[in-house]
Amino acid sequence: MSLLHRAYLEASELDALLDDPKLSGDVLHRFTKVLRLVHGDRVELFDGEGRRLQGCLQLKGNASLAGPVLFEDVRTTPNLVVVQSLISLDKLEWMIQKATEIGMTRLVLFEAERSVIKVKGNFDSKLERLNRIAQDAARQCGRSFVPTIEGPYKLKQIQALLDKSAQSHAKLAIFTGSPVGEKTLHAGLASLCATFQEAVFIVGPEGGLTAIEASAFEKQGALAVKWSPYILRSETAALVALSLAVNTVF
Repeated sequence: MSLLHRAYLEASELDALLDDPKLSGDVLHRFTKVLRLVHGDRVELFDGEGRRLQGCLQLKGNASLAGPVLFEDVRTTPNLVVVQSLISLDKLEWMIQKATEIGMTRLVLFEAERSVIKVKGNFDSKLERLNRIAQDAARQCGRSFVPTIEGPYKLKQIQALLDKSAQSHAKLAIFTGSPVGEKTLHAGLASLCATFQEAVFIVGPEGGLTAIEASAFEKQGALAVKWSPYILRSETAALVALSLAVNTVF
């Protein structure tokens, strides 16, 4: 994990910085006004897609990044995907922050039948905010890759995404939470011996998945498991699943 002070840039902005290392805008403000860094301090900029640019702050004259060195990381661990039923925005933001720190690679929002929160109007501005939270969490914890966040989708759209994942990954594991599941999530993950390429954790709303939803996911190969000895809140369930998965693969 990098111990350098970091800032996030869009991929196109990092490309521009490679051509011209001049610093400005939010990045310069963060380094000089928020973090109070000084001339010569080493910093890192990352684009959330595996690229990291390290260098020293040049603050004499035009602010720039001196001696930039580019690193390109490769993802070596399985994809950890959360299909999260819609919950209140404050709980969702908290979950995204913690899930990013644990290792989630993708979040798909699901407008389940029993979701208390329903989509009304354009969701784009909320999605932008959620992505910023993931970017900031990735910056803080030293990740090179920022989780992608998409949706919210209805059941048929989620099924189509799962079909696409099954075609892309020969070793796909799908889990749903069930208080009457015969197997625990820990046992389900352990039985795969960490050979899966992608694990999908489908988190239902507080009222649980409907029989139709549970049956639909089961037909796609989902294993209904107990995530915990106790009843978990929707925003907690994903964190438990991710923690168990990370413990399995690392």
